[in-house]
Amino acid sequence: MRRVPNVSAGSTSLYFSMAIMNICGSHSTVSLIINAYRRAANLSIHFSCIKRSKRFVHNLPCSYYTPKKAYIFSYLFCRKYYSVILNPPYSIVGCSVHHHGDSGTTYTISKQQANENKFLSDLCYAHSCTQVFKLLSSLEVFTDTMAAAALLKVAQVETKDGILTNPRKVFDNMIFKAICLQFEQESKNLSTAGIVNALKAFVQLRVDPWSNLMVRLLSESQERAEKGEMNIQYLCMLGRCLLEIEGPECAMLKPVMDQVLQKKINDWTPEEIAMVYGLLQAGLGEKGQYQGLLNQMHEATVSKASQMNPTLISSILTALVDLKQTQALPLVINLCKNSIRCMPHFTDEELVNVIVALTNFGHSDKYFTEALERHVPRMVFTMSPELVSRVMEYCSKRLILSKPIFDAVAESFVYNSENCTTLQIAQQIIPFGELNYLPPNAASMFRRLEKILSSRFSQFQPQILLKLLHSCILLERFPVNFVAKIFSPYFIQQLQDNAVGGHSDRYTSKDVEIKLDEEGFVLAASSHEEVHRRIALCIDGQKRFCSNTHKLLGKESIKQRHLRLLGYEVIQVFFIFQIPFYEFDNLSYKEEIVEYLHKKIFPHTYRLNW
Repeated sequence: MRRVPNVSAGSTSLYFSMAIMNICGSHSTVSLIINAYRRAANLSIHFSCIKRSKRFVHNLPCSYYTPKKAYIFSYLFCRKYYSVILNPPYSIVGCSVHHHGDSGTTYTISKQQANENKFLSDLCYAHSCTQVFKLLSSLEVFTDTMAAAALLKVAQVETKDGILTNPRKVFDNMIFKAICLQFEQESKNLSTAGIVNALKAFVQLRVDPWSNLMVRLLSESQERAEKGEMNIQYLCMLGRCLLEIEGPECAMLKPVMDQVLQKKINDWTPEEIAMVYGLLQAGLGEKGQYQGLLNQMHEATVSKASQMNPTLISSILTALVDLKQTQALPLVINLCKNSIRCMPHFTDEELVNVIVALTNFGHSDKYFTEALERHVPRMVFTMSPELVSRVMEYCSKRLILSKPIFDAVAESFVYNSENCTTLQIAQQIIPFGELNYLPPNAASMFRRLEKILSSRFSQFQPQILLKLLHSCILLERFPVNFVAKIFSPYFIQQLQDNAVGGHSDRYTSKDVEIKLDEEGFVLAASSHEEVHRRIALCIDGQKRFCSNTHKLLGKESIKQRHLRLLGYEVIQVFFIFQIPFYEFDNLSYKEEIVEYLHKKIFPHTYRLNW
């Protein structure tokens, strides 16, 4: 196997070649650097690569200094590629590469696997790059996959919000430099797992994609992808790296996706299905791309949903939301059913993703709600504020009045509200008013809310604050202490600046007025004199009630309170056009409906037959 020559010495010819290609007009900016690199290295294989991004600011030195304790490679045969063992003898970089040979291969593989498992277990307890490199230096030998796992751990513990907190601490480390050198020089001999995981780590560490190290790893990755030597897992990992470096326009993504499309979806494992969803979610599925693949995946995933763990269910539901797969409701329903058994095992973040997806798709399930009713009261005091808020938002959007959930949230609010953002406070309180429910500890909950509003009033967004106070009014809790602030010119100006277009409510009640004289006869609607009695006939459909009870929503209940305060006698009629509801369940004929309405409006008056 031919060694890739180091072209750092021939940088002049490299840059000249790049300039010529740029003048001639390369078909894609993506192909520029790798084509130039391969020409300078006298390689004939056509290759596409990465353009420079400002996000990748860490440059590796062109020549690595020789560490005192150098790391050289030996090989452990595995399929067509080698699982490379890094062996640290006390020598200098540049020693010849030794092959272990066939003697004792089975024993060596078994022992090496045991060592690797122990290393990965120990790696979980490392919390800084110093600890990771110390763990590596304590080993007599380690494979390229172990080195790649260590690099991934370094990226995990040393980055925050995608930014490396202390670059010099990582890039100046002797062991890190030695590993980089070996990955660059021996890219042809690395295992596919080692290459792809190392590439992922270097991308997360924002290593310059134009460096020799990255170019060689990307070149080798594409070669193996085009030859069909990568499975779904490695194809997806490579695709995510390319998306992170350049985005969906990266030319290298086409051969990656071509290989994905050639695989039989029905043969994919649940983990592989989730990885492809994630790859499309990361950018490849934008603007309806690969919709045919997505449709096939939706169908295949339905049959595999029962095999999925909480993490997979959560990630796939999130991908369906981000990809706007509104036609995949059968899959959403199936995943919802399977999430019930996973309820105690979801992390807070995973359960948030599930609930957000169900809310987004407008789906609610009786058994899912019952599972929440068992889970939330037991865990509410240790749940994240975001999860509590999302649970309440789900109940509000789906008009689900769940007393076990609402009572538990009300109780936790009294003790945990200090840890909530102003938005989360609103999300937890507003549903009480919207669904017209006062919990047993209403007094202490509203006292706590009043204290928060007194101390954090200016932190609330005007629209959210107004909605929060309105929900209190729906429960006949009037914010008299804040009226002056609400009607101040400053607050009104803020409200106008942040105003958004309103929308009509399709489910508003139908306020029908009947006027009666002193003898009980119905007067004309235009009559204003001799009106002895006024009746407000409220025709309320199913959408004016909580979905799981016969309790009016808060905004409907307050209308009836206002009518009574104005002197009306309020008569409520339950009516729906398509599905029988409440007392209309058994009414089939016009005569029955008329009789029902007469008894509602005139319960003490005999009705003549017409």
